Amino acid sequence: MTDAGMEQLLDDIYVQNNERYVYHDEFQSYLSNEEHLDSSYYEITRQTVFNPGLRMIMGDDLQIYEAGGKIELRAENVAIQFYAENSLYGQSQFGELGYPSVDYLSLYVSMVKDEDTYRIKRIEVNSL
Repeated sequence: MTDAGMEQLLDDIYVQNNERYVYHDEFQSYLSNEEHLDSSYYEITRQTVFNPGLRMIMGDDLQIYEAGGKIELRAENVAIQFYAENSLYGQSQFGELGYPSVDYLSLYVSMVKDEDTYRIKRIEVNSL
């Protein structure tokens, strides 16, 4: 990862507190099992690199652009099915964590060439 990429990743997930990185408030509340929590696991992670649906984006879903030592990967509104809508098992196992039966994910990753290696400069995850 480039320095800018690392900074972006850290800023998306953490805040600095007494010279240490700690999760943003939503993550902290969820991890602390606070009773008044209005957000589910999926709601908290859906716009981050922690979105569990990212691993379901297949190579065929990606558009790859290369030019001038830069590579961009894009996937637009890829349908991710976590469980069948009428599945009681799916609703109890995934629904309770806030997963929709189907979500649509977009992914953008930019990389720059550093000697013989490509390093991540920016990552964007969007969930509808």
